[in-house]
Amino acid sequence: MLKQGRWAIAAVSMLLGIMLVGQYKMTQSIAESNIHLQRTGDLARELTAAEKERDEPRQQLEKIQKGDASASVVSDINLLKQRSGLTDVTGPGVIITINDSKIPVKDNENPNLYLIHDEDFLRVLNELRA
Repeated sequence: MLKQGRWAIAAVSMLLGIMLVGQYKMTQSIAESNIHLQRTGDLARELTAAEKERDEPRQQLEKIQKGDASASVVSDINLLKQRSGLTDVTGPGVIITINDSKIPVKDNENPNLYLIHDEDFLRVLNELRA
């Protein structure tokens, strides 16, 4: 009789332990998903702010074009067109020099980390276009 009681207590303890571990893992996954949702919301707000900032010069341009055109307004229109990227500009341009790293590669390191790749050029071009 005493041995049966010990086995019953051991079985119940094992079951409770499994349930506690499952509950802990569930709580952790919910907390992680909340962090991801919060980050997504932050990124959405940043995107909205950036789009608003991007569209502001174009909206000003449209307002000015609908009104009377004086000399100062025309210069403002041209300036806004330049800033919003609607007109071509000329000038000396920008010279960018990109070289591979001169740091010697250490043992067990990937030498490609020290070389220039196509995606590096794409990142630079995208930054210049932004």
